[in-house]
Amino acid sequence: MSTVTLVDLRARIDEYQEEAGVDEVDQEKIKLASLYFASAVLGPRRKRKKEVVDPDWMRLVDDINSFNTYPWGRLAYEEVLFGLRKDLRARFEEFTTLAKKRKRDPKFSGFGSLHLSGFVQPLQILAYEIYNGVAEAFATRREDADVSLPRMCHWVTRKWHKNHAPSHSDVVAAFSSSPYEKDPLLHNCTSAATV
Repeated sequence: MSTVTLVDLRARIDEYQEEAGVDEVDQEKIKLASLYFASAVLGPRRKRKKEVVDPDWMRLVDDINSFNTYPWGRLAYEEVLFGLRKDLRARFEEFTTLAKKRKRDPKFSGFGSLHLSGFVQPLQILAYEIYNGVAEAFATRREDADVSLPRMCHWVTRKWHKNHAPSHSDVVAAFSSSPYEKDPLLHNCTSAATV
């Protein structure tokens, strides 16, 4: 099997845009779109170049039911943890030095940024759900959202201008402004992780 990239996959999807109405074509479009989403959003970035589609997933998508029941959540979670560990490990010394400076000068905010790879939006939504201050500072809950949709679809993150993104002190203030709320969602997540 030759290497297929996201660009190749997108081109094939665009070819199908012209054809419509035939059940076989519609099923093929669903398979290609599912594979594209999994590869572009959920796919691991550590094993191969990010634009390459996993050949195992290309075989898996032929049986759409198997593809749909694949443990995508576990894969996305492991990818986020891998990226977090990698970035924190690389920056541990830097963070230690900066934390010491911050203890001496509480106004110091030179922590910089942390890059997370993978599908990190669920962690962001979790913060909105359990810290009111974070939600108030950075997002809006859509009251008109369809209750049958996942909870993460009920939030809209505010757009930030590239020259005015939230600073470290903005984030700290948002987390500090309201106490942590005991949420059944978080309890279920943490108890499932310890099992």
